[in-house]
Amino acid sequence: MSSGGGCVFVTGGTGFVGTALVARLLARGDEVHVLARGRAVAPRAHAHVGDVTDAAGVRAALAAAARAAHAGGRA
Repeated sequence: MSSGGGCVFVTGGTGFVGTALVARLLARGDEVHVLARGRAVAPRAHAHVGDVTDAAGVRAALAAAARAAHAGGRA
């Protein structure tokens, strides 16, 4: 991974893989926005309640992001 400091949007940020990814991004100094279906997100991460199937919600959450990581899946 490159050095931090940017804004990263993460889908699935409350799942097994996503939780580890969010923690690493925060540790390196990134601003992290997480799309979540109502579950708690990591401290210092910005939560956006929604689902990847809601295109308008995803677009709105992505607005400030320089990068995105898709770690979402079916529960």
